[in-house]
Amino acid sequence: EADTHALGVLWQLLERLGHAPEPETFFPATGRAARGPDPERAPIPIPAGRFRMGSPDDVGHGDEHPRHHVSLTQPFELGSTVVTKGEYARFDPEHACPDGPEHPVTEVSWYQARLYAVWVGGRLPTEAEWEYACRAGTETPWSCEEDQLGEHAWFGEGVEGSAHPVAEKRPNPWGLYDMHGNVWEWVECGWLREYAAEPVIDPTGPSATSRRVVRGGSCWLSAGGCRSAFRDGLHPWYRFHFLGFRVAWSPSRG
Repeated sequence: EADTHALGVLWQLLERLGHAPEPETFFPATGRAARGPDPERAPIPIPAGRFRMGSPDDVGHGDEHPRHHVSLTQPFELGSTVVTKGEYARFDPEHACPDGPEHPVTEVSWYQARLYAVWVGGRLPTEAEWEYACRAGTETPWSCEEDQLGEHAWFGEGVEGSAHPVAEKRPNPWGLYDMHGNVWEWVECGWLREYAAEPVIDPTGPSATSRRVVRGGSCWLSAGGCRSAFRDGLHPWYRFHFLGFRVAWSPSRG
């Protein structure tokens, strides 16, 4: 049997060839149920809206510029936490799980994360959706004041060499946990080093780049590495101990 990384690569290849498989047939053929269970924690409804994506000119790194207006015309739902090891184990019992079931699942490639999202009837969020949800109506570097960041995020030193269980800190204003720090999060979009300056509507990002965007920073980074606009790009086959993901759902999900 192929592992979930190989299956994720196959899924994306079939999609790019215009032959996206049906989950109801694809997953049973791999020895898995056609669709995974609902999340243990109810997803958070995110309204449609408009926001400024990126950082002001005097803040952050070049790949966070230029700051620009983004309109998201469709509401969506987003996991209140990253996917946990307990949740992921139902999909891939062979995945190494040294920490407890409430810890973020890590060491999953972008392909694995994306395939899991399909399995539970969802998808990975776009980069714009992720930042919009992270900001939760704010325009500050974090969704809280800097002197309150320790109440909302795992970051900096003293993390004892591993990520922390989800939802132990306070959520952001929209009820999302660990958007800052703890583990990086894969998103759907391909990586570009800078944004276009013009306003955009429902951006999906490039699909044919060699790297995929990760967001949120991690508990091994300083506060500056956990800002709402902070971003990086990794090869989609990377599997690291500091890298996880959360799932988004479109309004039409069953």
